[in-house]
Formats: sequence, C-alpha cells, structure tokens
Amino acid sequence: MFLAWGEVYSLFSALAGDAFGTKHIGKIYGVLYCAKGIGALFVPVGNLLMEWTGTWATVLYTVAAMDLFAAFLAIVALRPVLAAHIKRSGVANPATLDDGPTPSGQPKLAGA
Repeated sequence: MFLAWGEVYSLFSALAGDAFGTKHIGKIYGVLYCAKGIGALFVPVGNLLMEWTGTWATVLYTVAAMDLFAAFLAIVALRPVLAAHIKRSGVANPATLDDGPTPSGQPKLAGA
C-alpha cells in the first residue's frame, strides 16, 4: 500500500523540476496533479473487483501489480525519453545550477 500512497505529492514537484527545469513547472505540476485526480475515477473498478472476487486482497494485489508495471515502464520507456529531452535542451544536468546567483542573491536554477 505504501508503494503508491502519499509520497507522490512530495516527489511530483521535485522530480518534474529536476527533469524539465522550473520555467513551466506550474503547468507541468498541474498536469501531473490532474492525472492523479483522473486516476481516482477508477475507484469504482476496484469496488466491482472486490464484489466479483469477495475479497479486497485481489484489489490490493492488482494495484500492486499495476504499480510494479508502472515502475518498469518508468525505467524502460521514460528514462530514454527523459534522456532525449535533456540532450535536446542542451543542459548537461537539469538539476544543476548555472550562471551564478540572480540579482536578488538567490541561485538561478537551470531552465529558469
């Protein structure tokens, strides 16, 4: 259950910023947050699965299998896409700082 519980809220913004920079982070985070809400629409499917099988164990094992499949896809499909995006952007590492501090003295993040 803890594999896909609340930690995604804290990780979404950090990972999106590291992967795509901070210039459009509000839009990117909005899309990610909406996707989580759309996923909540599948709750009735879990209820139907429990009614058909008579146990919540089937629902939990199904969701765990879907989590593992998503992790597999992140490694196999998302990693090459992200690497290509970083290569096209010309930034060696989007999480690194570049060009020193801004006029306010705060460090400037890549892509900002």
